[in-house]
Amino acid sequence: MSRAASVALVAAITVLCAASAGWVDTHSVEVQPTVLVIGVSAFLLAACVRDAGWMAGILVGLGVPLAHALNRAAGVTPPYPMHSYWESFVALIPAAVAAAIGVAARVTVRAVRG
Repeated sequence: MSRAASVALVAAITVLCAASAGWVDTHSVEVQPTVLVIGVSAFLLAACVRDAGWMAGILVGLGVPLAHALNRAAGVTPPYPMHSYWESFVALIPAAVAAAIGVAARVTVRAVRG
């Protein structure tokens, strides 16, 4: 697979995961399903993508603020009370943690393999 095709595939998967996280967050009252989607997606992207996988993982967390911005522009209220739009950026925390764990897992597996 060429480098351009690889980057395009990672970008498409990242956008799909971010959109999924945003959709789940705007359609769920509880936070756990959103954190699950963000955590698993960010971990897998960071663990599987050699170059800048951590960045793709963190970008998954931006799906939540983006979804809230789109809903806000459309006049749709979230299913749970939000005091400020900026609260949605807290989704970057589990994304960053999961991406860091994914990178650490990739490095560990690579070191064990030799």
